[in-house]
Amino acid sequence: MAITEHRSRDRIEQESEEVPQSAVRLRTFIIAALLVIVNVHWVVQADGVRHDGVITKLSLTYNAVFTLMLLAGANVLVRRMSRRLALTHAELLVTYTAIFMASSLAGLDILQPLMATITHPFWFASPENNWAEFFPLLPDALTVSEPLVLRDVYEGGATLTNGANVRPWLMPGLLWSGFVCLLFVVMTSMNVIVRKRWMDREKLSFPLVELPLEMATNFSGLFSNRLLWIGFVIAATISLLGGLNHFYPSVPHIEIRAYRGIQIFDSRPWNAVGRIEFGTPPFVLGLGYFLPLPVLFSCWFFYVFTRLQHVVSATVGFEGDARMPYLAEQTFGTYVGIAGMLIINARHHWAKLISGAFRDSGTANDSEEAISYRVAIISGIIAFGLLIAFATVFGMTAWYAVAFFVIYFMTSLVVTRIRAELGPPVHDLPGASPGEILIGLGGTEWVTRQDRALSAMMLWFTRGYRTHPQPVQLEGFKMAERIGSDQRTMLSSMWMSYVIGIATTFWGMLYSYYRWGQATAMIRGEGVHFGNFAYRTLHRWLAVPQGTDWRGIGFVGAGVVFTILLNWGKLTYTWWPLYPVGYALQGGWMMRHIWFPLFVVWLVKTVLLRYGGGNMYRRAAPFFMGLALGEFTMASFWSLYGIAFQRSVWSFWS
Repeated sequence: MAITEHRSRDRIEQESEEVPQSAVRLRTFIIAALLVIVNVHWVVQADGVRHDGVITKLSLTYNAVFTLMLLAGANVLVRRMSRRLALTHAELLVTYTAIFMASSLAGLDILQPLMATITHPFWFASPENNWAEFFPLLPDALTVSEPLVLRDVYEGGATLTNGANVRPWLMPGLLWSGFVCLLFVVMTSMNVIVRKRWMDREKLSFPLVELPLEMATNFSGLFSNRLLWIGFVIAATISLLGGLNHFYPSVPHIEIRAYRGIQIFDSRPWNAVGRIEFGTPPFVLGLGYFLPLPVLFSCWFFYVFTRLQHVVSATVGFEGDARMPYLAEQTFGTYVGIAGMLIINARHHWAKLISGAFRDSGTANDSEEAISYRVAIISGIIAFGLLIAFATVFGMTAWYAVAFFVIYFMTSLVVTRIRAELGPPVHDLPGASPGEILIGLGGTEWVTRQDRALSAMMLWFTRGYRTHPQPVQLEGFKMAERIGSDQRTMLSSMWMSYVIGIATTFWGMLYSYYRWGQATAMIRGEGVHFGNFAYRTLHRWLAVPQGTDWRGIGFVGAGVVFTILLNWGKLTYTWWPLYPVGYALQGGWMMRHIWFPLFVVWLVKTVLLRYGGGNMYRRAAPFFMGLALGEFTMASFWSLYGIAFQRSVWSFWS
């Protein structure tokens, strides 16, 4: 009897220590904040200073995956000692999302190029480039132009602790930080509005959440799987040998990186195909395995299709036009087509949601959302209006500002859709910033000089869309939904990471610039390169009048029509293998690096599903997760080694 009572008491005490796996406690925010600071400094050093093994060119930042792996592994040990002290599944994912969000913010397509935008033309202006002519167009409140400050920033040898060095950055830093927060508010509003439809009704697959979800919810089971360790060891060994070969060329290694093109055809017109890359990075194989089969097929098929367009252009004699076959314009047309279909196909849903949000009829069921639909709509409209006000206060005409931000948020929404439906390991969209679209296609004469200047200044957040914040946020909402966690808590962690990430990035970049000098060999990031790109673009817009590009507009229209036809086939025929989102990736330079491994994964996955069925597909999944984890782990090791010892290291991707 006593033994039974004792066992019952032990069981009750054990159960009282259990914390629901969907719960998030206050201490998690402290842990996440500390890890955000560490990881942002890592991104700043890896991408902005050293540019070895760059982190934010990938859809998943490997620093966030590596940190989650270490945290989840340590959590297993903590859980054996105390269930109450261990982090829950939701807490692990909240921390991961906060790190991922802050890393994307601190990366190569958001705050790092902003730093160059603020100072670059004032330091590099010369009689030869004639940049001084557009100084009056650049708002003083958004830039830093004091000669002594610029000397310290670009030549180094100074310290940020000097108040005189900090003071010039306060006004532009605060204004641009507020601007970034307004962008985030609009993105949040859009994500709240589309979340339920995309996740519950359309049941999009969100392939990029599979790896972090599995590590957070089933770490012990995942890492006890032999197939995972086989994949892990294969990828890690390849990366280890590559890193050792970088230091000791006599060490043999297997070169499977991208960026190693082969000229297959020498004779005209087939030589117009250009150099074809057959690199097979393990992480692309690992992440690509979780892409839907038709989307995998679409990715490599449309790559071949675009190469053939170059052959056709050469055959009919269009070599004189270097832009043929206008892939950037076709891609933008695809984005316009996808955005239009998203709006049209869900028009009844949007109408019901908006009407229900402003009536107490209970038709808008938003109890599970991060914020109510009413708050999302109102805050999104206010933030969008403040962005317009920001632009117009500094000289942009109102109609142009509206068009600029409509194009930007349309593109942002489509990038989010592509990630939710396709989940590519990498993606980008060069040449499709709102300024390049409005001025490049419409011409220069119908916009003011101030419109052109501010468009160039805003290229820092519109040029690439690689590690873009909006899809990261929606993926965080998806992971919270998968484990039954609170969306509001997830959003709170994102806001925390955003604020801390902005402050930490500004501090980290300025500290590095003042110490080593942005224009010296110690800083190998893209700051100077991006500054040249932005202000050479502005100089071209100001110095070289451009008329309306009717041919480019025609290719945009062709992209829209082609996208509509692809979507019609997808909706009409169950066997239709070509998806618009696959075509939308072809205008960037990333697809040329990953088309072949995606083809390999498509082939393997097709065989597995045909001859082994869903059971075989699920059994093989840990192997491919191991490929991604192995490469990400060694990439993290080499990156941290290079930062710690100030050495150039091997890069698995670029």
